[in-house]
Amino acid sequence: MRVLLADDHSLVREAIAAYLSEREGFDVLHAASFQETLDVLAQAPAPDVVMLDLVMPGMDGMASIQKVLADCSSTRLVIFSGSTNHSFVAQAIDAGVRGFVPKTMSLRSVGSALRMVCDGEVFVPSAMFADTFSVGARTTPRDGSQFTAVEVQVLKLAADGKTNKEIATTIETTEVLVKMHMRSICKKVDARNRTHAAMRARELGRL
Repeated sequence: MRVLLADDHSLVREAIAAYLSEREGFDVLHAASFQETLDVLAQAPAPDVVMLDLVMPGMDGMASIQKVLADCSSTRLVIFSGSTNHSFVAQAIDAGVRGFVPKTMSLRSVGSALRMVCDGEVFVPSAMFADTFSVGARTTPRDGSQFTAVEVQVLKLAADGKTNKEIATTIETTEVLVKMHMRSICKKVDARNRTHAAMRARELGRL
């Protein structure tokens, strides 16, 4: 597997690259800025997977992610960061990103996650579904004013009694993403579960 590791922290990059190449047998390329990432992607052959840090020179959030997706559609893109939140990851996966690998993940698990992504799966750590996962998350108003368009769709379908599988089919996404959207929705309206979230959204005039 050919992997591009884009991160401006040389120690992090070199440690992970050494493990992936020596223990997993991956061919690892390096980039320390967004422009270097684009330069590597412009060369042939393209990497199978890109691990893209969100905080490095030249990065501009979702705009940079969309640029990589547009320029190299054959490469699977994975967010590699220690600072993100449910909503951003969900939006990124909706846009075409194939997963999220937190920097706190063990090296052995990183290798497994990349293999999963290369095989066509979407990888999201189980911690993304835990209430305590809030690395780099910003506090948002608890009135639903920060709902994304997709979250509104999910909430309306959930309020109609649709299951996660049915919602995923309706909006043409995966159950994993639906669960992530529901977690984000519950957090934004301070709800205990999907039923409570629908009730809170109606009370706040969001449905």
